[in-house]
Amino acid sequence: MYYIIEPFTNQYIYATLITLLRVFSGFVLGVLIGFVLGIVTHISKIIYTLLSPIIKIIRAVPVVAIIILLYLFFSSTTLPILIVCLMVTPIIWQTVHDSLNNTDTSLLEIRMFRQDKQWHE
Repeated sequence: MYYIIEPFTNQYIYATLITLLRVFSGFVLGVLIGFVLGIVTHISKIIYTLLSPIIKIIRAVPVVAIIILLYLFFSSTTLPILIVCLMVTPIIWQTVHDSLNNTDTSLLEIRMFRQDKQWHE
């Protein structure tokens, strides 16, 4: 049952804060999952080959279609968390994966050399 909440009442503020908390938790969860997936797929090319099509499908499907499908299977309390998580995870995953793949190894060698040199002074 849906009803209208008067703005700026305690109930309105509570509902707004709960929704913001759910969105923020979905964002944090999406960032964590994307970061871990980016590192794991950088390390293992087999896992990259397995997960890459799934992530590309999630990015290609319109958000509205995902929302409607998730609304059929999940409650409205977990829906904001799942939607935000599904929208953030592929972006973070792709960014971390590409950043690790495009890191110049010669710069890493220079950094290692400079750290060794600092320890010996």
